[in-house]
Amino acid sequence: MLEVDAREPASELQIAEVESALGFQLPEAYRSWLKATNGAEVPQDTPVPGTEGNGLFSEFEPVERLPMVRAYEGSDVIPRDYVAVNIGDGGAVAIKVRGDDIGSVWWADFDQAELLGIADGSSQEIMRRLADNWDEFLALDFED
Repeated sequence: MLEVDAREPASELQIAEVESALGFQLPEAYRSWLKATNGAEVPQDTPVPGTEGNGLFSEFEPVERLPMVRAYEGSDVIPRDYVAVNIGDGGAVAIKVRGDDIGSVWWADFDQAELLGIADGSSQEIMRRLADNWDEFLALDFED
């Protein structure tokens, strides 16, 4: 289970304003987590499970920074059906927000995008499924 250092909780108004700016509603499990934590810091260089050490991160962005993360130049390779909730070393943790399987959690592998020569546009090929939902993701073994 992931240890997090929570921030001040996000309000329903903050979340709704960000959802309006993004143009979609965040999945309920993630919304609930934001209301309790508004993102969080995690131990430095926490490994993303299932990435064989190619994915590390140190925080989950607060809700008000999600639009900036979405606009981040490196996140252009993430399909628009996902929203990145952090930018880590080698990629980003992202949640599916459109289409089938809304709420599932994925690793967007920026290194894979580079290997595939994907510089312009997005690709599902760089997405690696981590969990069915946010709560399941937080319960993964982050010690690997």
